[in-house]
Amino acid sequence: MREALKRVLTKLVLPINDRLVGVKVSQMGMGEFYVITFYINDRIEYDDGYKIEKEVRDLFAMLGPKKREDFIVQYKMVDEFEDEEEDDYED
Repeated sequence: MREALKRVLTKLVLPINDRLVGVKVSQMGMGEFYVITFYINDRIEYDDGYKIEKEVRDLFAMLGPKKREDFIVQYKMVDEFEDEEEDDYED
């Protein structure tokens, strides 16, 4: 589910707002809760955030999550994305 969610978000959500530059999907706990981190190059306005999160909710539902699966959305600046990518390559 995590990889499918990341693919869908990358292809369908990132292009809807030019402030979104990347996405990371991670799991918390036993895999029933996903943390979706969008990396941004500028502030996200309330209306844009609402549209993004609505689109994420619709796409998440279309992927057919299990009964107890859910997600949260957070935003981080793009420089944090680049730092995390470097950390990933060190493993």
